[in-house]
Amino acid sequence: MKCPKCDHFQAGTVECEKCGIFFESYLKRQERLVKEQEEAAASAVASGQKSSSVWMIVGVLLFLVAGGWGYYSSTRPPSSPQSAAVTGSLLLDAPMMTDNKPSATISDQDFVAENAVPVASGGSGGSAIEQARQATVFIKTPWGSGSGVFVTGVGHIVTNRHVVEFDAKTLKDLKEKSAELDRQLKLEKKNIKYFKGQLNNAPRELREQMRDNIRRRQESYDKYLAMSHEFHQRLLDIERASWVSDIEVVLFDGTRYRVQSMQIGKSSDLALLAVDCINSPALKPVVNSLSLPPGQKVYTVGNPVGLRHTVTSGIVSGYRQYGGNVYIQTDAAINPGNSGGPLVDESGQLLGVNTMILRDTEGIGFAIPFAKIREEFGVYLN
Repeated sequence: MKCPKCDHFQAGTVECEKCGIFFESYLKRQERLVKEQEEAAASAVASGQKSSSVWMIVGVLLFLVAGGWGYYSSTRPPSSPQSAAVTGSLLLDAPMMTDNKPSATISDQDFVAENAVPVASGGSGGSAIEQARQATVFIKTPWGSGSGVFVTGVGHIVTNRHVVEFDAKTLKDLKEKSAELDRQLKLEKKNIKYFKGQLNNAPRELREQMRDNIRRRQESYDKYLAMSHEFHQRLLDIERASWVSDIEVVLFDGTRYRVQSMQIGKSSDLALLAVDCINSPALKPVVNSLSLPPGQKVYTVGNPVGLRHTVTSGIVSGYRQYGGNVYIQTDAAINPGNSGGPLVDESGQLLGVNTMILRDTEGIGFAIPFAKIREEFGVYLN
């Protein structure tokens, strides 16, 4: 008999004279090992089918993480709102990432409004709405972009706070989701290593399926790992960001400025920036903008999804109280990137600053009236 372990030939059939194994026990043990390998191989093949669920978890995490760059600040009305309060939940219109371009043929890095005039040198002209466009600026930050509007002739710009200041709670949430994503990727790396170790011991007829499973897992792992690295870098950029060096203001004619100073509103979603721009094209305000009757025609100017100095029109829909402040409600389109841009009347006078939309609706947007702007930053506007 030939020993199944050391290939020694002998007459005895119970125990190997050379290596000392008992044939029956050894064969039974080998049968168990083969069965375990077959089960592991089958599990690996099945995991190839189930791997989509693993990557679905990773994909969901990345979606949640990426969601932080879009509409990241939400607020809810009190449980028992006053009769004039906004119903439903309000969502701050946070800026979209600057690399989310609406079309491959449009670059929001170099786009300049058509027929631009040198506003920084005092140029202005055209209709009242055209002058409002010239007073509107494009604001770029490490986490996104938004709009602003000149309110003085010496370079003061009003915008939304959430355009120039990334929410600390949101940053914490994103870091927690990022840590969970890292954990999932680390676990999958171990799974791939395990399956590679099982490959040579697997039954020959299952090896090709296992190789295919390992290949697909590795491709998915590499893809999501690269996305994770990119996201980590963006988080790092946000943590290190400084308005002094990382917030850029782009004027109507394409002139770019760094922010010289920044003031944050104490009781509203407002911020006041200052740039070194002489004779800036400030809009004349309507101080009592809450007196306009519903139905009055109005216009918004802003930079939705990187399309700079876009004008939309609508009407004053009403006035709503929320969180202790009063807002102008309008059906003029307010889209991501419009945050901080002006709401003006037909004479191009500043009524307020666009700030919010009502979640899951169309044509329900809100602007902070100029009276609140003057309350927050009056010393600069008088």
